[in-house]
Amino acid sequence: MSGMGSKGGVGSGSGMKASTSSQAAPSAPMAGGGAVAPDPSDRFRQPGAVVQLGALADVRVTTGPPMIKDENGVLVGYVFADIDSSARDLGGWVKDAKAVVEGGLALPPGYRLEWTGQYEFMEEMQARMVWIVPVTLALVVFLLRRGMRGWVQTALVLTTLPFGLVGSVWLMHYLGYNVSTAVWVGFIAVIGTASETGILMVEFLDQAIERRAGGGQAHGPSDLDDAIIEGASTRVRPIVMSVASTVLGLLPLLWEAGPGADVSARIAAPVVGGLLSCLALTLLVIPALYAIVRRRQWRPPSPGAPGEELQAA
Repeated sequence: MSGMGSKGGVGSGSGMKASTSSQAAPSAPMAGGGAVAPDPSDRFRQPGAVVQLGALADVRVTTGPPMIKDENGVLVGYVFADIDSSARDLGGWVKDAKAVVEGGLALPPGYRLEWTGQYEFMEEMQARMVWIVPVTLALVVFLLRRGMRGWVQTALVLTTLPFGLVGSVWLMHYLGYNVSTAVWVGFIAVIGTASETGILMVEFLDQAIERRAGGGQAHGPSDLDDAIIEGASTRVRPIVMSVASTVLGLLPLLWEAGPGADVSARIAAPVVGGLLSCLALTLLVIPALYAIVRRRQWRPPSPGAPGEELQAA
């Protein structure tokens, strides 16, 4: 016992250390015959009861603004409206919407309401068209007067403009198109193309009259009519080819269905309709008006001056 005690004391002391060490760091439970590593987050856990998150706050999922925008230093919010342009024109829709909003909406102090988007662009376009269209017409008249022989020929060419616009309006009505920025661009294009066909006809009528008068063959109204028929008949094919090339080139745009087709179709429709009506005017109306004007300018030939039967226009 004593011998064992002396050795046992040492052994007992060692045994006490092992016992104390085992109490400070308890061994991990055995699962499946193997040791499991302790959770490192256990040292951060505080003793206490478990509280549900729902007892502290009302948690739910809601839809908020996708982004926050500001203009002129203040927050702004947009209300989008998708308008079918084939059923209603944009300007008329906004006008009716303004009346409804102004009658049923009272804005708090510090708020303002603006109508933007394509409607804002259309208003800016209309403000520009107020001076662009008169300037365009003035330039057309100036260039025609510089290239033609007189104001009579210039007025005859200008008669193609209203006839061209008539065909444009008819085709737009048939297709159900409303007035838009693209349509105004088509109207401006009609002015140039219609003037081109009128210039071709009037110029060749003048040349036919000059040939008759220079050769001493214009002795009366019948000779004047023959000269006009001759000049008009020689211009049928060139004018028809000029109009057909433009119309056939723009006609596929009326049935296109890809991106941007709504804009391109509204540009092409006024040009196609205007050229078709302008073709009939150029081949039928302008020669008749030219004959009326030239008959008024005709005077009986004076003796010894057979080449002075037609006054200069």
